[in-house]
Amino acid sequence: MPGAGPKALGRELEDLGPYATVDQMSVARFVTHLRYLYARMARNAQIRSVPPILVEALHEAHPDVVAVADQVRQLIESGGGRLTEAEVRYLEIHIARLATAMRE
Repeated sequence: MPGAGPKALGRELEDLGPYATVDQMSVARFVTHLRYLYARMARNAQIRSVPPILVEALHEAHPDVVAVADQVRQLIESGGGRLTEAEVRYLEIHIARLATAMRE
């Protein structure tokens, strides 16, 4: 995927706050999520649904993750694949978790 390397992704995540304060475990969880996301894309087995109440609660508690998830989605899709809306919502969950860890 052109342009979708760790440095490019890191620049997208910097929008959430002081990147240097992220602990390694939080980053490892996020990277693991991305690995599984790419594996699901390769198998054409992406997540197809997310409980609406989960999405509503997430957007209310973390409105900033929507824009960052969209930037990461664009970065991933620049390689030619397409994410389902449900995958984007799960990406938002993991970005919110990472953002929370960054702010602690």
